[in-house]
Amino acid sequence: MEERITDPVKKAKLKKDKALSYKNQKDGFYIYINGELKYTKSQNVGYDGTEYDETMGKSVLDIMNNANNFYLGYGGFWRSADVNIDSVAIYSKALAKEEVAKLYVDVNKTSAEKTDSKTDTQKKETTTDKTTSKKTTSTVKNGKKYTVGKFKYKVTSTKKKTVTLIGVKSKSIKTALIGATVKIKGKKYKITKIAKAAFKNCKKLKKLTLGKNVTTIGEKALFKCKKLKNLIVKTKKLKKVGKNALKNTAKKLKIKVPAKFKKKYTKLFNKKGQSKKAIIV
Repeated sequence: MEERITDPVKKAKLKKDKALSYKNQKDGFYIYINGELKYTKSQNVGYDGTEYDETMGKSVLDIMNNANNFYLGYGGFWRSADVNIDSVAIYSKALAKEEVAKLYVDVNKTSAEKTDSKTDTQKKETTTDKTTSKKTTSTVKNGKKYTVGKFKYKVTSTKKKTVTLIGVKSKSIKTALIGATVKIKGKKYKITKIAKAAFKNCKKLKKLTLGKNVTTIGEKALFKCKKLKNLIVKTKKLKKVGKNALKNTAKKLKIKVPAKFKKKYTKLFNKKGQSKKAIIV
């Protein structure tokens, strides 16, 4: 939309192609404001010709801008003019008074419905956001247990976003890859501990990988994992390995640890129930 010009001096200098012109037709023209007939072609808002007349133009533009709705009858000729019009309806016939009144009501009704619809949508979105936020906050709590994939977890801190792996979904598991994090209710939590007896009696388990955030392996965590031959430790944060954590694992268990932490981890894993033939590499 073009910039609106209100200064009379600037209006007078408008070029001819900016003029607002009207040519009389047989049916004449009528201007209704808010449903009431206010102007006809016999009044000063209409004229014959193509030359721009500032007084006439200002009168028409004032009417347009001051009306809630402006209706332009078919047969008129309107060129560029600095006017803001919210809605224009063009008809190929003259409208009866009742039709104009109905048109005015319909326009306002539609406008009100759009406003109400927008308000309702905003309210729903706000309510949905609040509900979702409440659900997320209230559902995940410290101490609550979740099963994700092959493993079972217990939330230890919603603030720090940490969990403990407390068990497996099936004791017949053959390989277990413990990642750095697990996603619960759309949020990531660090897996920092392997709980006491977490893998106890997983007799078919052959390979276990511990993620980079594990700090503790609980007592009897791998008790009676008789076929466990490969334990891969990726974490560099390990501080504690519980009593008998590796008791009754495979005789030739191989524990692979980060090279720089071999000396430290050899002490941590010392006498944790594993066979004398078990090695740390």
